[in-house]
Amino acid sequence: MLPVTPQQLRKLMTLAVSKRVQFVPDFFLKDYLNKLYKENRKEKMELLKAISLGREDTSNLSSLQQEVLIVWGENDRIFPVQMAHELKEAISQKARLELIKDASHVPQLEKPVEFNNIILNFLNASS
Repeated sequence: MLPVTPQQLRKLMTLAVSKRVQFVPDFFLKDYLNKLYKENRKEKMELLKAISLGREDTSNLSSLQQEVLIVWGENDRIFPVQMAHELKEAISQKARLELIKDASHVPQLEKPVEFNNIILNFLNASS
């Protein structure tokens, strides 16, 4: 989840999106890795290790009282859609799960119009 090399980042990119990513040169990926992942790397690793969804201690999560919107790509290969359903059940009775077809881990990039419509409809219904 925290790639170090361009090859690792390419692998993560293939998992994150449903469609094939066009070739991106190594120099660009190295710069991207430097900017995004180098600073606070230790803290980012600790945060990833602390994610407890899907483990036995999920019952320790406090239920949220407010309305919650969860937007998930149906084809997410990093966090399978089953985790979205588990998250919905764990955090709130008022949670609403929206699945986006033909999208993976980054539906906001793969299906921006549909993603934005889901967000706008949620915000309009909440106000």
